[in-house]
Amino acid sequence: VSREERMSWQGLVRGYFAMDRPLAAVVVLCDPKRGPEEEELEIVGRLRSLGRGVIVVVTKVDKLLRSERDHAAKQAADSLLLPSAIAYSSKTNEGRDLLWRRILELAFP
Repeated sequence: VSREERMSWQGLVRGYFAMDRPLAAVVVLCDPKRGPEEEELEIVGRLRSLGRGVIVVVTKVDKLLRSERDHAAKQAADSLLLPSAIAYSSKTNEGRDLLWRRILELAFP
């Protein structure tokens, strides 16, 4: 998706999350090759200011060496000033149980 198109979504996204909705958390996806970028930093900051829970998921970790996976998740969490991020692969299901556990913890405290 082009940068211009992503920029056009910002108002829509901001408005959606600012509305009074029963959202316990929002899952933010990050690509491990590029790490969190300006968009992710902005949306995480906005969500936290609105009191929304944030779950950061580093996707496609099956494409990384095993030794790089935890590092990619920690780097994403550190960049976004969050305590943790989940290393996830839809191909191998790595991180799936942890992701569901985190979602359920926030949805049903």
